[in-house]
Amino acid sequence: LWVQGKALPSSAPRYLHPDKPQFEKIASIQHLQIKAKESGVKMKRLYDCDASQHGIHTIHHEMDNGEKRFRLVSEHGSSYILTQGNVNSCWQKSHVHDHKREYYIVERGYVLLARMIDGKVKIDKFCENDSFSVSPGIAHNVWMSDNAILHTVKFGAKEDDWNNCEELDALLSEVDIQRFL
Repeated sequence: LWVQGKALPSSAPRYLHPDKPQFEKIASIQHLQIKAKESGVKMKRLYDCDASQHGIHTIHHEMDNGEKRFRLVSEHGSSYILTQGNVNSCWQKSHVHDHKREYYIVERGYVLLARMIDGKVKIDKFCENDSFSVSPGIAHNVWMSDNAILHTVKFGAKEDDWNNCEELDALLSEVDIQRFL
């Protein structure tokens, strides 16, 4: 596959078209590779099979609330998740981690972070380019605005460390979300 006189990797999508956003994304990746080569940096493309040899895997899901989650997960328990919101904003599932920490970055839109502290709900709003973290032991939940994009890095524990928190879900069902928008 050739685009503007340059060969694309065989793994590139075959439906690329100059009028489509995918064309710009592939072109920017090629630009990065050209700049790296010009500066003497050597980059070798790694594929999913290469990553899996190092304990890194990709897992993607569409959640029941319509969000799409694209995950990069390591065997030692850390992970990166890109979450794309949908047009029907709602709370996710409240939960708590005993050992994992979470670090969030809002790329587009805004999010509400609900935390349960001493039996009370605290809700904060974070906008584009804001970041925040949640420490282990804090029950929390996230509400994403329509079509928001949120990056999450989870780290600090190897084992499955996600525990449902129905108490926070119940408290959030009584919250007037409009107060925070």
